[in-house]
Amino acid sequence: MLFFALLLPAISALAMTPVAWVKDPSYEVTEPVGNDGFSENSYPAGQSSKNWTDRVMARRLENTGSKPLNELMQATQSEYSKDCESSRSIDLQEGQKFVVDALYAWLCFRENGTDKGRIEFVKMVRKGDYVYFVVAGGRTPAFSADRIPKQPEARQNIWVSSSARLVACNKLTQIQCVPGEAIFARTPVIQPTPAEQSEIALSISRGRELYRQDHLAWHGSDFAVAKNMVPKEGKGMGFLAVSEGGLAGTFYLISAGKDGKAEADSFHADESGKFTVGAHLDSLPESLAIKLKARDTAAKERISMCSDALNTAVLQHENGKDWWVYMMSATKTYEQVWIGGHARIHVSADGGKVISLEPSTNACLSFNATQIRSAGKNGANPMTQILTAVPSEYHVMQSLTHAVPLVVVTDAGVWRVTGDKIEKFSVDDVKAKK
Repeated sequence: MLFFALLLPAISALAMTPVAWVKDPSYEVTEPVGNDGFSENSYPAGQSSKNWTDRVMARRLENTGSKPLNELMQATQSEYSKDCESSRSIDLQEGQKFVVDALYAWLCFRENGTDKGRIEFVKMVRKGDYVYFVVAGGRTPAFSADRIPKQPEARQNIWVSSSARLVACNKLTQIQCVPGEAIFARTPVIQPTPAEQSEIALSISRGRELYRQDHLAWHGSDFAVAKNMVPKEGKGMGFLAVSEGGLAGTFYLISAGKDGKAEADSFHADESGKFTVGAHLDSLPESLAIKLKARDTAAKERISMCSDALNTAVLQHENGKDWWVYMMSATKTYEQVWIGGHARIHVSADGGKVISLEPSTNACLSFNATQIRSAGKNGANPMTQILTAVPSEYHVMQSLTHAVPLVVVTDAGVWRVTGDKIEKFSVDDVKAKK
């Protein structure tokens, strides 16, 4: 099961940068190199370029043309090892297919005139007209090719991760590359395209209805338990919720009656959401029976869920004939909210045939509502793994249910969902809102 939800501190970047790199917090001292806005040297506290044991160097190369990264890596290693009596570079991706960057280890066996050597890890990427690379490592006792000194695991992990975090930003959904000002709603709201507006309208209308049905099911089932009106063990056939707008509607607990025929107890909610016991139905009217059939047809599909608890909803398709059946992962942990692990199944008008099935995300994806609330205006919860260009009905439903704003990052932009309102924020390099 994959989980992705991340609280971010305020980020100063505006438009998506060519590359993104986050160095380890142990490097507290930074010395800029040149004025390209990227090149710098960093060291742990108390160290500097004059006296260091560990360092990380970030550089931007110009005028590299179309030279292969491996060729540039070798040339760069030769330049940076001039202070070594002997050295070696090792291609850590040699023989691998589909390599889009260069990842090497640089070994300086002995620095000139000293008893020290260096072990460094290097990553190099190309973006636009420039090549960027990060070198992270530290000094060790002098060594030879057949006697490389073993380093403490924690120290080496910092070196490896510090170089590996460099990425070329090719799309917004690389979380390191998301424009921070847009995430925190400090860039202008912009107009979605006509196609996006059409999708937003569907997300909002479906999300509202999912919220209403889910609210009826949640509070209706609690009411039924309190009234000791749950079906006997082995007789339950699930539920249906029919909303009437707002919090009003009817919750039906369905059970198997005589000869296994479906019957139901009903619980009606008024406009304030207050429930009363409704009529017992010895048989289901056609309006409910067709929804139950559509739900049962959809339930036969193989669906990748993120929880063993399940919520369902049946909505009228926008064509006025068919059905949308939602199979949704339900939380079993307080304030853990699933965005991934859901599926929307298109079922035929007669309820007997599945026409299509669409998952909500590429992977299991959830957030903690309490964590978002506690972060206040300086917190955000950027979500990727989204399969649509705009936020979906699941974002609308969960934002309404838990009263939290959600930030959704798609290939089309950065979006904020606040209840049943969806806004798109500029990711251009423009003046941020105060």
